[in-house]
Amino acid sequence: MNRLRYWRGRLAGRISRHRKVILRIVAYAAVCTGVAFVVFIIIGPLARVVGGGAVESLVGKDRADAINSVRQTLLQTAAGIVALIALVVTVSTYRLSRRGQLTDRYLKVVALLASDRMHERIGGVFAAEQIMVESEKDHQTIVEVLSSFVREWPGHDEYPDNRELPEFWGLAGRRKCDVKLPADVQAALTVLGRRPERTEPRRLNLGSADLRNADLRGANLRSASLVRTMLDDADLFGADLTRANLHDASLAYADLRTGTLHHAYMAGCTLRGAWLPPDMRSIYLVGSDCSGANFGNHLEGAQINDCCLDRAYLLGCNLTGVGFATVDARNAFFALGRTTDANDMPAIGMTPSQLERVAINASTVLPYYLDPSSVGILVEEEGPLDWELLDPFLRQVRDWEAAAAERHEGES
Repeated sequence: MNRLRYWRGRLAGRISRHRKVILRIVAYAAVCTGVAFVVFIIIGPLARVVGGGAVESLVGKDRADAINSVRQTLLQTAAGIVALIALVVTVSTYRLSRRGQLTDRYLKVVALLASDRMHERIGGVFAAEQIMVESEKDHQTIVEVLSSFVREWPGHDEYPDNRELPEFWGLAGRRKCDVKLPADVQAALTVLGRRPERTEPRRLNLGSADLRNADLRGANLRSASLVRTMLDDADLFGADLTRANLHDASLAYADLRTGTLHHAYMAGCTLRGAWLPPDMRSIYLVGSDCSGANFGNHLEGAQINDCCLDRAYLLGCNLTGVGFATVDARNAFFALGRTTDANDMPAIGMTPSQLERVAINASTVLPYYLDPSSVGILVEEEGPLDWELLDPFLRQVRDWEAAAAERHEGES
């Protein structure tokens, strides 16, 4: 009895050790048996059923040839079905394998972006770009991962603020700061700026990020959320900011030449000393600091209400239909001189009614066709303006109210 148990145990051990081999042999045997059975059915009963009475009515060699022809047709059909199934299985396996590879690569990218080493983080950024380019399904995920990486950067420790505007604003000396972005953050911005043209269900979000002195030349920032983003000294030459939300953003000394700001929302922006795009038609700049800004050629229909234009350059601008309510235009340049000379580059399309609620001073250079003594509100003092006292419309309302009060007292 003990010997029987011994041999039974040894047999069970061998079976356990060779279990995979045994299962493989059994599987092969089952497959071969199944194939043989199918072939038997095809060349036997199925061929007779398909052949029908037409084949059964034949005799001799004709009957054998007809049955063989039916069998050959059925076998070819079965082989085609098997090949199609194999193709479907192969494609499914490939897609699952590729998806698994992308998932592994994504996990590695996340790990690299969290690394303490600069070169590994940079490698993670460009590895993420490869996934975004290859996989449209992962496009939005990679965009959000990289934008989160940019937003999490704590920002510059020291950055010069309140720099004085130059006496004449131009390209010479435009760059005022040499503080650069870290290489990994700049790499992430570069990748986001050149991402593939695809439909994005959620807008690129770089809100509140410190991107001062960033290189964003030609970047795709369409419909991006840049609320309270610091873009001082940023190189946005040729960048596309169509429909971008720049509410309370800071773009002091930024270079936006040849860029696009169509339908951008820029209320409360800081554009101090910025070089703005040539076409800013219908732009919304309400409550913005545009002191020292260099405007482009087209501002038709723009809203520049409650803005500061101290030492701003609007030379040659088309200002037809521009809203200038409660604007501080002291020291602003609407022309270089008050002559008809084209070299003075006077702004065009201005009307006296546009300047009814605009503060000017002796240093404000208006186009030759406007009389400084009959337009605007002349203010010679420096410092912030009290529009409660300056605005003609508000003064008129107060006069009406005072007159109405006096009449009421007289009647009583």
